[in-house]
Amino acid sequence: MAALAQATAGLSLDENGAELYNVEVLLHSASDLPVADFSIWGIGSGTSDPYVRCNLYNLTTSEPVLPPPNHKYQRSPTQWKNLNPKWSPPFQSRFEGITLEEIKNSKLTFIVMDYDKTTKNDYLGDSFYKMSNLFGSEGNESASEWQEKVTPLMDCSEAGGGKILAGTNLTISIRVVPLGTLAAVFLTSYEYQRWIPGSNWDNLLPVDSGRWSDETQDKWSSTVEELHSDILTEQVFVKRMQDGKHGWTLVSDNKLNAEGWEYSETSFTDKVWTRTKHSYSCVRRRKWVIEL
Repeated sequence: MAALAQATAGLSLDENGAELYNVEVLLHSASDLPVADFSIWGIGSGTSDPYVRCNLYNLTTSEPVLPPPNHKYQRSPTQWKNLNPKWSPPFQSRFEGITLEEIKNSKLTFIVMDYDKTTKNDYLGDSFYKMSNLFGSEGNESASEWQEKVTPLMDCSEAGGGKILAGTNLTISIRVVPLGTLAAVFLTSYEYQRWIPGSNWDNLLPVDSGRWSDETQDKWSSTVEELHSDILTEQVFVKRMQDGKHGWTLVSDNKLNAEGWEYSETSFTDKVWTRTKHSYSCVRRRKWVIEL
């Protein structure tokens, strides 16, 4: 089990002098998940409400690598009625204070479930990633850069017997960094537009709080730069350019809505948004994400 860290010469070490690391995981998406919620009276093709549980297990003992109370799985938000869900910003799991030896003798386990409000949640599948593969065949000790992986989903139920579900995958990113490294930080912003009869969508009314808001709608502004001026300083953008990173990324589903717009009836603060535009849809929004 991972031992408590001691700060020595700027490094975090266990009781035997081995350096301690964090395993960080980003869950991006899943594809072609099984249907758990079937249609009523044959209307529609059925869907699921998936969420993912993630944990790090020892290959030898099959026990969680982290001791209590940190041994429990980490759970993603639920994606409603979606067999090809995307988590944006990505859902981040973080397992802290582990030696390289422990990491290389472990596997990431992902359990995909279907959420049900009134009945027991349904099992959709398992996915695994052997952490030793992250370091390469030559035993490279460095895995500090994000590496994107696509892992197949398996039916590990008694009936499924570990069968691979063809075409069903999780897309994740993994990195291993020294204990004390800051976690990846994502900012989310919503862009809003209003439709007025006889005009286009690029409108605002005096009652509108602004063209941009943060994810909680606590902050509003006319530009995204002004919205996050306390965080997205010039120094941040300079460092991002030096690191070869890009700017804001539009969150969209190319199969349904390449521009990422969601529609509602009257107000930017409406609670219900849909990707379907109706004749009474007067406002729309779309989500943008940036990694710091």
